[in-house]
Amino acid sequence: MNSTDFIKLKLKKDIIDAISDDQNVAIPIDIRQKLDSGVISIRDLENAGIPDDIIPHIFSYSEPNLLSIQDKTPDKIIESDILEFYFWGLASSGKTCALASILHTIQSGGIAGVGFESADNSYNDAYLQSLKDEIIKSNGIAYFPNLTPSGIIKYMSFKLIQQIEKKNKKFWSNEIITLKEIQKRKIAFIDLSGELIRIIVDNDVNKVNTHIDDIKTLKNLLNNGRNRKIHFFFIDYDRDNDSLNQIAYLERMIKILNKEKSFVKTEFIYIVITKSDMFRKNGNIIPTNQRRDFAKTLFNDKYHNLYLNLLAVCTDHQNGCINGDKNLQVELDNYILDFSMGDVYFKRICKFNPDSAREIIKILIHKVNTTDEIYE
Repeated sequence: MNSTDFIKLKLKKDIIDAISDDQNVAIPIDIRQKLDSGVISIRDLENAGIPDDIIPHIFSYSEPNLLSIQDKTPDKIIESDILEFYFWGLASSGKTCALASILHTIQSGGIAGVGFESADNSYNDAYLQSLKDEIIKSNGIAYFPNLTPSGIIKYMSFKLIQQIEKKNKKFWSNEIITLKEIQKRKIAFIDLSGELIRIIVDNDVNKVNTHIDDIKTLKNLLNNGRNRKIHFFFIDYDRDNDSLNQIAYLERMIKILNKEKSFVKTEFIYIVITKSDMFRKNGNIIPTNQRRDFAKTLFNDKYHNLYLNLLAVCTDHQNGCINGDKNLQVELDNYILDFSMGDVYFKRICKFNPDSAREIIKILIHKVNTTDEIYE
């Protein structure tokens, strides 16, 4: 064997070993180039543990078309009785894909008797539809975007439809009959970009005022007392050592907005730790049925300052969010969630699993059903 062949074989072995150790070591275009140039083969990928049905997507992967959506959120929402869900997270937190999975799961019947439809005076319909259709395909494969739209605030309003069963007694007898009733409730998903979090913190640190219109829109939304507000904060498990320090940004942002009383109207807060399929302890992958407990332990041990800042939101305003408790013995079961889109390959291709999305949808339904305000 000459030196050139030896170098090629070593390169091939190094690449396959790396993929065997971590199926997200590269992105599809990098693997496609290695295949096209003959450095590795499809058989090599199979030997490295990449499933047969994933390999074709290395060639067919394309960026989901989200960047061209130009919808704009109005400066103020004048309607009332909208149940608003705010989604916070820095870039790459998995927030946008989580939103896509929630919308896709509702629309595809992932929860029996639940669906959605456009509302009158709705906002960002095009963006909502693109989230629902562009990321998760009909074959159950999801293509993750590299970047999400540059819009700072995306306010998406729609009607959540539920088929409710009600038991009634016939007035002329003791017979109980079950009636099915369709209820529709107007809700809104507010997608808040990671850029917005950085703007809030950087403005405070540097004593400047940039993106004045965006900050004004955010505060108008948060301070609108006509609509109930529930917040989801997304934390990227895979970025513990990132120089951006997502936790420090979230802590500072929450502290700033709380000081300005922007969370006064908050009803409840949830923490979502994403990419839970990557949860590891002592080098071992955490089994699916243990991820929730692992997320709770992780949050309590590693993100305690963030927890204290969130607790201050509740205690300062006496609004009973974070499970309705005002002391440090808050029960973690109800507000710490783990989230996974499914099995991910090469950072962009995913075998979609709707289980995590269903858990958040159940929360949405529970919150919708805790009010008598039915939109239709």
